[in-house]
Amino acid sequence: AGMCQAAPGDMVAQRDVADHARTISEKVSKVLAALQAGSRGTQACINAASTVSGIIGDLDTTIMFATAGTLHAENDEEKFADHRENILKTAKALVEDTKTLVAGAASSQEQLAVAAQNAVSTIVQLAEVVKFGAASLGSNNPEAQVMLINAVKDVASALGDLIQATKAASGKKINDPSMNHLKESAKGHDWSAAILREEDLIRLLVFQNLDRLAHATNDIPTI
Repeated sequence: AGMCQAAPGDMVAQRDVADHARTISEKVSKVLAALQAGSRGTQACINAASTVSGIIGDLDTTIMFATAGTLHAENDEEKFADHRENILKTAKALVEDTKTLVAGAASSQEQLAVAAQNAVSTIVQLAEVVKFGAASLGSNNPEAQVMLINAVKDVASALGDLIQATKAASGKKINDPSMNHLKESAKGHDWSAAILREEDLIRLLVFQNLDRLAHATNDIPTI
């Protein structure tokens, strides 16, 4: 650069400076790419946690509609049985995703990123199918609607906590306190049990003649 200032008409010096600038730019780009690759999983967890937070907010809004008696299916002939299998299938897929997510803390950033993205994709799907299922119960049955939506909201909240714990433990040694916190977080929410509870709720709602229930009472039947 000094040579260019001393001899502004020297094309060789200007070309030399341009070559050096390009080389530096390429090296900086490689460093930035390496940094991004090294934190891809962590960033995916941050994005996933933000998405889960949005899901919880959306479910809170849906609960408000259900409580007000204004949550109903677009098609009046739609039945809860139409959504049951899809809810169960998606819920079970989430159980597997959470196992992969926890394992991702001790894996590469690439694997962690994929695990976080898969988990958040599944909870988005689960929230949607549960909302459709709740709507199909009919606005005359708000308590059942709220209970079902609260079930998936609890699952989303637990997933958010698990994502945060996984992010904190990522890349840490096995005896690091954050790893212990992750283990406790995973144990603190029995994912299989949560899904079973939801499955029991679904069975309860299906087997108690929802059509008659929706027209006769707002109370959830008991077995």
